[in-house]
Amino acid sequence: MSCEKHALGIPGYSLEELAIKLGDLRYDHLDMFLQLLSDKLLDDAAADAERDRPKLCYQLYKAGAKVAWAGYHISNAWYYSKPHMDVKQDNV
Repeated sequence: MSCEKHALGIPGYSLEELAIKLGDLRYDHLDMFLQLLSDKLLDDAAADAERDRPKLCYQLYKAGAKVAWAGYHISNAWYYSKPHMDVKQDNV
């Protein structure tokens, strides 16, 4: 079995640096990122279900659902923090 598809990191960043960079995103954009990550994990779960890997599918499905739940809470954080921020435009 090959793991060539799965990277060990992102060039130029340590995992700690990535965590800090992502954690510093404005909460509405962090929510968007988490939703995209959740979608990716759920897609992977579906692919593993098709490959008859039920245990892996289950774990990826649960992870995707929990990441989506984290996004929900981050969107709530955005709701409460937005009034305290000067939000004129999205600088993406």
